[in-house]
Amino acid sequence: MRLIKAENLSVQGKTHFYAIAAREMRRVLREHAQRIEAEKHGGGLQRVSLVESLGMPPLPVMDYVVIDRFIERTAQRSPRRSRVVELSLAGMTEVEIATALHVSERTVRGDLVAARARLQQLLRRRRSVGDE
Repeated sequence: MRLIKAENLSVQGKTHFYAIAAREMRRVLREHAQRIEAEKHGGGLQRVSLVESLGMPPLPVMDYVVIDRFIERTAQRSPRRSRVVELSLAGMTEVEIATALHVSERTVRGDLVAARARLQQLLRRRRSVGDE
C-alpha cells in the first residue's frame, strides 16, 4: 500500500522495484515489531515466516528488529551482502539476485550462508539474554 501511495516514485526495472519493496517491507516489519515491543505486556508475540527465504524457521516478530539492525550494520561493512540479504527477504531467488547485482550465483550463495550463520548467532544470543 505504501508503494501505491508513494508520490514521485520512479521505478527503473524489476530489480529496482524489488529493492524498493524490500526496504519498505523491512520498515513495515520494524514498525510493527516496535509497536509490539512498546506495549506493556509484550503484546502476545506472533510468529511470522518472512525469513524462510533465507532458509531459517519462522521467527517471533521481535526478531525482525534484530534482522533490520543486522542489515543496516552489514551495509556499512559489506553493501553487497546487505543487498543480497535484503533481496532474498523480498523473495528473489539466488539466480535473480546474482543477475541483479552482476555477481555469480556462488557469490550470492556464500553471502547468504555467511549472513544466515551470523543472524542465527545474533538471534540465539537475543533469546538467551531474554530467557535470563
